[in-house]
Amino acid sequence: MGLVWPPLAWMMASLLSFLGVILFSYLAWLTYNAKPEDSENRLISFMLVCEGFGAALFMIPFGFPWTPASVDYAQWIQNFQILFFAMLPFIYLAFTGIQPSKVSSFFGRDNIQKLLLGAGLLLGIYLMIAQWNEALICQWDEASQKLGFGQSGAFVLIIFGILMTNFYLIFSLFMSKRNPKIDDERKTRIRTYLRGYALRYLFILASMGYYLVYKSYFHAGGTLPLWFTGFIFVCYALGNIVFGVMFSMGILQGQILGIEHLFKTNINRAAMGGLLVSAFFVTEEVMQNFLSEEYGFVGGLMVTFGMMGARTPILKIIDKGTDSMVVDALEINDDAAKIYREQYLTVVHDGVITELERRMLKITAKALRLSEDQCKEIESEHSEDVIEEE
Repeated sequence: MGLVWPPLAWMMASLLSFLGVILFSYLAWLTYNAKPEDSENRLISFMLVCEGFGAALFMIPFGFPWTPASVDYAQWIQNFQILFFAMLPFIYLAFTGIQPSKVSSFFGRDNIQKLLLGAGLLLGIYLMIAQWNEALICQWDEASQKLGFGQSGAFVLIIFGILMTNFYLIFSLFMSKRNPKIDDERKTRIRTYLRGYALRYLFILASMGYYLVYKSYFHAGGTLPLWFTGFIFVCYALGNIVFGVMFSMGILQGQILGIEHLFKTNINRAAMGGLLVSAFFVTEEVMQNFLSEEYGFVGGLMVTFGMMGARTPILKIIDKGTDSMVVDALEINDDAAKIYREQYLTVVHDGVITELERRMLKITAKALRLSEDQCKEIESEHSEDVIEEE
């Protein structure tokens, strides 16, 4: 007997969470290195690491084959996720402290910030040890011949804490936005953070809305079907990725010229991917209810491939939507060379280009869509007595 795999949506959520942790790790590195002395950069980097690894360790086992041998591997992996989830409420509270709002000024004190991060780390380590094999429970269900996943009260409390501190952070951001003393750059940053939250919950609410429609027309009561729980996981993974991208972009758009274009391209791709996944599952489920399982799968593929063929006009529509969410600080046109030149002169004012500064220049060049030869030509105009560190 061959391996029995979980529903396709479960495997896609597992894959997305794995890709997400790679993306989040890169964004954390980029955010930290853009301005390592800035506490906001450091906190966002820490947040991205915990968000990425927490979601990945939680969802990757959902893609494992349904066999008793998978239980130990899934259980071992999921044991580590509570370490990252337990730190998130404390990171969110510390992040509220650096916002220009009176409702969160208490958490902005340096000793309070250190206390919060230390408490989060200690709580995570304690829960990981005390709740080993208990926080999340993976078992083999002999009756249904599939993996079953459960959670303890401690895990539920941690998730509740994450939600409450998220709402407090959103409230703090709203209050900070109303502060008349902040400059335009800070307002733009806060708006980007809030848009990140809006998009994150939009994905989750969209999946809930689809469930209500599905239940009303196709499924009269009972537990959630397996494919739909997988669909919720996919929505969560996509929302989490967009959230991380928006938070990272919020702080980097004032530190790396042209970064908005780079992020905007990736957001458009993620949105297109989400539409393709949604179209496949919606079409598959509708046709399965009216025809058969085979017709549902084939119909889902046909609609998905049809959308891929028409991706150019669809991406144009998506691009118009992201224009309202991602505000470009500059337009990429004939001034791209001038912008890169200004960034280069800022970097070489001390006569030395470090390895980190070179990486940032490459990111700027990519965002401005400048080729390597164009960059070399611009730099050659001002490269006298400039030392580049290896």
